[in-house]
Amino acid sequence: MRYRIVFRALLITLLLTTSSAGAATLKQTFMNDFETNAVYLWSLDTSNMSLDGFSASADMGGWKADISSPARMVLGGATVAAGAGRFNLLMNYKTTPLRLEWAEVLFDHVGRMVKGYGALGFSNGWSNSNVATHLIDIPLHPRAAAMPLPSSVLMMLSALALITVKGLRKRRLI
Repeated sequence: MRYRIVFRALLITLLLTTSSAGAATLKQTFMNDFETNAVYLWSLDTSNMSLDGFSASADMGGWKADISSPARMVLGGATVAAGAGRFNLLMNYKTTPLRLEWAEVLFDHVGRMVKGYGALGFSNGWSNSNVATHLIDIPLHPRAAAMPLPSSVLMMLSALALITVKGLRKRRLI
């Protein structure tokens, strides 16, 4: 009985170490090409590559990752002029080639402007193509949320409607 437990523990340890042995980490520095205040990144093959970290240079003015998951990362902060910002992206992957999509977006008082987009591939070096399938995932306004009406406003509107209806009935009777 004791040998079976030891054998199972050894087998589980062996499986865990061999499955993570093929993983590698790539830390890459990127620069914004356009005036932007948001960068969207998507992993196109999450079983092979995950987006695992982000750090911004001082010229990005306190940018942070608003959404960070292995499949998607949304970076945002103060508006940065074209070519003025740099950020490091940490990616864990099993094999190359690996692919991710990107979009640089400028949100202003009117809405959003997608300034640039594409798909990056990495094998022996980086390549870029003007293909984007995730642009629909970018909201029209950053952090837009529905504003609920307070219940007191609803009660006041219903009272005004009742007063108006009663006034119309009295006028018709006279």
